[in-house]
Amino acid sequence: LSFVSKVSWKARHKFLKVEFPLSFSSNQAQYEIQSGLISRPTHSNTSWDSAKFEVSGHKWVYLGDGGHGMGLVNASKYGFSARHNTLTMSLLRSPTAPDGTADIGEHTIRYGLLPDRTGNLRDSGIVRTAWCFNN
Repeated sequence: LSFVSKVSWKARHKFLKVEFPLSFSSNQAQYEIQSGLISRPTHSNTSWDSAKFEVSGHKWVYLGDGGHGMGLVNASKYGFSARHNTLTMSLLRSPTAPDGTADIGEHTIRYGLLPDRTGNLRDSGIVRTAWCFNN
């Protein structure tokens, strides 16, 4: 399932995100990073967990419970989070420092969801799908 969001962004001090609530949850989510992947908890049991509100990922984030799985792929956004049963991706933000015009203007943002029945990152096909989505 792929999406294209066209946004004329004029906001200041705002953050635009897209969220996908799922019918299952997992204790861990996996994110693609520069040289592989990283797992992060999807709960906030400690102050350390709460401080990890967003992960700087590359092409995908994956949430699987061993029986169900969902990947979120993108073509140029790098902020993700997974909390309990919800996958979130940051689309635009509008700080005023150091660049007062950050993200202001017209944007076309591509992203997609990849459901799988394995609940296992290795068997999900998310890595290949994300690579194809970006090339």
